Amino acid sequence: MTYENDPYKFPIYKNISQADANQVAAKIGETIKRSPKCLFPADLQCNRVVICEIINKVQMRKVYFRVYYGCDMSEINEVALYCFWIIKFVPFYAQKQSTIELNVKIAMYIFLKTLNYCATKQGNKLDVNEKMLKDIYYSFKNRDLSKEAIMLIAETLTV
Repeated sequence: MTYENDPYKFPIYKNISQADANQVAAKIGETIKRSPKCLFPADLQCNRVVICEIINKVQMRKVYFRVYYGCDMSEINEVALYCFWIIKFVPFYAQKQSTIELNVKIAMYIFLKTLNYCATKQGNKLDVNEKMLKDIYYSFKNRDLSKEAIMLIAETLTV
């Protein structure tokens, strides 16, 4: 019996090159560096191995979208996934701050900055209020949201 969607004919995912991972890591770093100085500690550092793992997880999901849904993942969904993995793998650390708290703040900052950028680019306005911010922060901190839930929230807030 032949299958139209023979699983053995699908591509096998390969990790992205170190050079590509470094480019993505640099973009993440630049986004954080552009934040107001009071948001994050001066001694903020990251675990590069974990950052590379996060980048590969997001790239795998992009391939998944292409193979199984036949479309490209949106920029908003991509950022939502980065935030999910930052919260889960906690790659950032500093001397005098809770690692989980710090990573939640970084994920929230990246999430909101990028959503605002995407909404503006689409001619929309980011639609959030203080209660929503508190709820998202609480859910990020307590890891209450799945990848898909964070992606859906991101899509909803930029309409």
